Amino acid sequence: MSEVDAAEGRRFTGYAGVRETGTDPDLTRVGRGTPGGEYLRRFWHPIAFVSELSAVPLRARILGEDLVIFRDGAGAIGVLHLNCCHRGASLEFGIVAEKGIRCCYHGRVFDTDGTILDMPGEAHADRLRQTQRQPAYPTHIFAGMIFVYMGPPEQKPPFPLYDRFDLPRVKLAPSMRQPFACNWVQIKDNAADPAHTAVLHAIKGANQFSEEFGHFRADFRRDAGRLVLFRGAPRRRQYLGALERRDHAEYPLAALDRRGRSQPQAVLATLAHHLDRAG
Repeated sequence: MSEVDAAEGRRFTGYAGVRETGTDPDLTRVGRGTPGGEYLRRFWHPIAFVSELSAVPLRARILGEDLVIFRDGAGAIGVLHLNCCHRGASLEFGIVAEKGIRCCYHGRVFDTDGTILDMPGEAHADRLRQTQRQPAYPTHIFAGMIFVYMGPPEQKPPFPLYDRFDLPRVKLAPSMRQPFACNWVQIKDNAADPAHTAVLHAIKGANQFSEEFGHFRADFRRDAGRLVLFRGAPRRRQYLGALERRDHAEYPLAALDRRGRSQPQAVLATLAHHLDRAG
């Protein structure tokens, strides 16, 4: 083969470079009994904002399961399987009661833990209540969000409370839903990929970026010995908070939600991470 032929072989390699792409079902499938699904069911997952709950039950889908979320008249929050264990009616159309939720079809009332509180029209209700239950999951409320644990009860972990949840002068609060039409593995792959930030998130003009993009700035002040975070253009800065830091540093950062609105809490948490790594 001549040098010319060899050079041509290194160009336009579309035909030779075709490869099959696919997914790893052990990771991407999240149903009960699948490796990925069972792994994910060993953790607490956010499922809704407390502010989304009203007098009407809220339907949700997570880990391949259809669920209903409600807050009864006593303020207790429950997460149950969507379909009633009696005749399969959707509890999305249930009636929130003072205690529990009532199925709109035959009137059975379920407590937040799945216990059947009332079985209208059943001659043997007392006995049936001891053997039948509506499948339910435990919940935990934190920072205005509802978390659910969907794994084996005997393996339920304590709800994680990291030091990043308790930063000075930072209040954790829910921002907005950010639905992504992709598999959970793609989200984790993206979150663990630092190289894309300097390329993708440096592109200005996309609809997820605001005019403030690039104007987050954290300046270390030698005299005060603190890392101070501001938002906005230099002439219209808004103070957001401060963290201690021993050495001089600057961190131009951005943390924006889908509509391009800033999230100071996320920025401060990111700063704290960088401070720990920098020593």
